[in-house]
Amino acid sequence: MTTLLPGMKLDNHGFEKLQNVSSSIHRFFHVYSQTAERNSGWETHRVRLNRVPGYGFGIAVSGGRDNPHFASGDPSIAVSDVLRGGPAEDKLQVNDRIVSVNGVPLENVEYARAVQVLRESGATVSLVVRRRAPAPPPTAPTTIKLALTRNGKKEDFGIVLGCKIYVKELTMRARDQLNPSGQGLCEGDVITRINNTAVTDAMTLKEAKKLVDSCKDRLNLVITRELIREETVTNGNYQNNYSSLEAAPHTYPNSSEAMSSPYSISGQNLYVAAPVRGDRRHDDQPPRPPPPRNDDYYSSRRQLYEEDGMTNQRNKPPSEPRLISFQKEGSVGLRLCGGNRSGVFVSGVQPTSPAAMQGLQPADKILKVNDMEMKGVTREEAVLFLLSLQDQIDLIVQHSPDEYNAVASGQTPGDSFHVKTHFHYTEPTEGEMSFRCGDVFHVMDTLHNGTVGAWQVYRIGRNNQEVQKGTIPNKARAEELATAQFNATKKEMSGNDAKTNFFRRRRSTHRRSKSLGKEHWDEVVLSDSISKFPAYERVVLAQPGFVRPVIVLGALADVARERLLAEHGDKFASPKMDSTLEDSKSKPSGIIRLSSIRSIMERGKHALLDITPNAVDRLNYAQFYPIVIFLKADNKHIIKQLRSGLPKSAHKSSKKLLEQCQHMERVWGHVFTHTITLSDANINTWFSKLGELVQRTQTQQLWVSETKVGTHGTIKLYQKNDKLNKK
Repeated sequence: MTTLLPGMKLDNHGFEKLQNVSSSIHRFFHVYSQTAERNSGWETHRVRLNRVPGYGFGIAVSGGRDNPHFASGDPSIAVSDVLRGGPAEDKLQVNDRIVSVNGVPLENVEYARAVQVLRESGATVSLVVRRRAPAPPPTAPTTIKLALTRNGKKEDFGIVLGCKIYVKELTMRARDQLNPSGQGLCEGDVITRINNTAVTDAMTLKEAKKLVDSCKDRLNLVITRELIREETVTNGNYQNNYSSLEAAPHTYPNSSEAMSSPYSISGQNLYVAAPVRGDRRHDDQPPRPPPPRNDDYYSSRRQLYEEDGMTNQRNKPPSEPRLISFQKEGSVGLRLCGGNRSGVFVSGVQPTSPAAMQGLQPADKILKVNDMEMKGVTREEAVLFLLSLQDQIDLIVQHSPDEYNAVASGQTPGDSFHVKTHFHYTEPTEGEMSFRCGDVFHVMDTLHNGTVGAWQVYRIGRNNQEVQKGTIPNKARAEELATAQFNATKKEMSGNDAKTNFFRRRRSTHRRSKSLGKEHWDEVVLSDSISKFPAYERVVLAQPGFVRPVIVLGALADVARERLLAEHGDKFASPKMDSTLEDSKSKPSGIIRLSSIRSIMERGKHALLDITPNAVDRLNYAQFYPIVIFLKADNKHIIKQLRSGLPKSAHKSSKKLLEQCQHMERVWGHVFTHTITLSDANINTWFSKLGELVQRTQTQQLWVSETKVGTHGTIKLYQKNDKLNKK
């Protein structure tokens, strides 16, 4: 209402102007009050909710005049829980203070009154809530260019430089150890003390690492952390809509903003949500409110759920499997999460897509796609299979919100398996890790950043611990790289006619192995072979469960074998060479069959093998997993010294042996289990160390193949035996 002063008259135009001024004043005070409220740490929100069967309004409340906050005494009615998938999700947050319900004030009322008002509010409720204002984001770093001058070289610029030792990365082992105890260590924390040693600006990274490595069983750290550590949830290159599907994109406020980018191949799109892992710092699910602070919690002894049985909503068992059939129209229109460990889940469905029309929804677990079972399928494999389908798609799905939430929150890993590499990757693509043949990785994401091409992994280091996080080529790229590497090696080895002729003759060695002279055996030792392994072999860490064969390589290999058989005949035995003829006078063929090795293992002894390094790969493929120990000599003098006193028939050129060993280490180093360096210091102890290494290695776990192969004498191992050279 507008009040006129005595004697004041207004025409229509003047009255309109006064109304405009009045509206402006109201708007000013409204904005001012909001600003003042925000500055005081609170914001006011108006929320409209519809009651949904089975959910009610999807909230629980606590507090009240008779049940105030246990610490601060605040009597406000507060939201104590918001159900996932309920009507209040993404609208209300835990610890929102309810000011009014459908215009009925709830400030300073008893708990029972708040319950009554909510229950009697009908099918729709309009809430006015107060919410803590989010903390202002940290100021973005600013790049400043400046210049300092000095009058001469003896004068400084007036600044002193220093460096800090900080936590660059945390492995899962450290996180799992710290989290239960409530201790927090974050990437970026600055270390000020390691055990009892202060970390100063003058300390180098090498010195700090040396301090850490010198610790025996316990490492004590003192760290400093910025007071404001704001973790910003970003989507990186992710797109927040389905714009690549249609000319007019559909955007989704809140719930779709954190979904991953579409994966595109051959003009088709299948949308996949980036995976989660327990240590992930970013959550790819719709943004959740930050955890309430300790002073925000209300007593939970009295809560309200708007429907009977709502307390069991969280632990509701999965529904019955159902069939979803639709015709593929360009794209599948899905986002997927999960993987081989958890199962594959639908995390997003494009509205108006055929799948959505048939009732497919987020939290559906995909059990079967057409005739393909999805158990144990990685997320990448699921994506590629769905993209490969044409026309009709039949899905068997099961709505499993609890399992889905565990995957989405990072409690359950999606993809999780280990691989052993069988090729060298020494010149990686930018951003990827290099590796050598025989390295082991823990794969935790087969669709890194929502696109096909790279796997996110942890490198497995000594003691089988995760030591480095990064990315490596996916399976398809790895197979291409491994094939190209083999072809390049084969071409290089076929560079001269002599070697080319040798490799051609080598194809029939099992029929005429007697023709291999000493010079040819040297080439066999150092040559490559076609590996039967895939580029990445799926492996698990396990006990071998059998007595492993032993292979000794290097300059003293023949001496070591003879001594092991002579001095430890109760633990070692040499397999017999195969004779292809029934005539007892026939000479051995130089071929060792797996059945001969197996018979020794069954007697509880190590089969001591004299075979070429490329035969080690065949033994590993047959899953015999030999213990390979390389006797390394740094110079020819130590070889000559250790071989002195041997029979004349065992005399060999020290120089030639050294060259062969160096070449062997360079080409076949990845098959070595252990290396013993021969030197003046261990002339009398190297043999005892060899026995100890074999015994200790036998008791240790090793990475073995996930799948079993048939090994019934189908693989032949060619023995390196100088007696074969005699006519």
